[in-house]
Amino acid sequence: MGYKALHWAWELPLKSTDKFVLIALADLADEKHSCYPGQKALAAMTGASEVTVRRAIARMEEQGLLTREERRNEAGYKSSDRYFLQVGVSLESHRSIRPVGDDLTGQPGQISPVTQDDLTGQSDRYIEEYPPETHQRPTSGPRKRGTRIPDPFLLTAEMKAWAAAEVPGLDVVAHTREFVDHWRGESGAKATKLDWVAAWRNWMRKAHRWNAPKQQRATPDDRVRDGLDRGARLAALTAVGVSA
Repeated sequence: MGYKALHWAWELPLKSTDKFVLIALADLADEKHSCYPGQKALAAMTGASEVTVRRAIARMEEQGLLTREERRNEAGYKSSDRYFLQVGVSLESHRSIRPVGDDLTGQPGQISPVTQDDLTGQSDRYIEEYPPETHQRPTSGPRKRGTRIPDPFLLTAEMKAWAAAEVPGLDVVAHTREFVDHWRGESGAKATKLDWVAAWRNWMRKAHRWNAPKQQRATPDDRVRDGLDRGARLAALTAVGVSA
């Protein structure tokens, strides 16, 4: 630990993020005020993200507080940079005085002292640097509501063409009357639909299934007669085979 470097880092009027990163570097520095921690280690020491650490190092390098030297391992791959702290460098010309007016208004500049915001990093001028994430919910239109069956309920040419293709042989007009009477007699929420044509199609499909011819179940007598017939045919075939 370089106590001189650590004392120097504590005394500098930096924003909080930069100060924490600089203090971490000073805590790791040798007698030459240099160290080479990885940015992941600095992030763990300061409680900041690696992106925030990189930004802080870049700002302090621009201010002349540190320099960097690239390092590579024996295989030639890039390793963590070595940081040289410029212990003794002051920010008097950078942050301790801030001209106000000349750059913005063209009026003679005034000297503005360092404020508590500068020391804590809570000044509004740092807010845009780390904008909060915004999450917008997708907008949707008004919810469609069900209605009662239209009056009159018209059997269109398209509906008749659909019935001819999907439910052939069904008395569509008669079943449509049943459909209309049924739903006009209902009340409450179940008597409302979002799509009455779709409801009509489902009614027609069910009616077509109900009217489909059903296979007649064989009675016990039918099964006996069938068995006797099969036995007689088998005996006849056996007799033919013996005589041959």
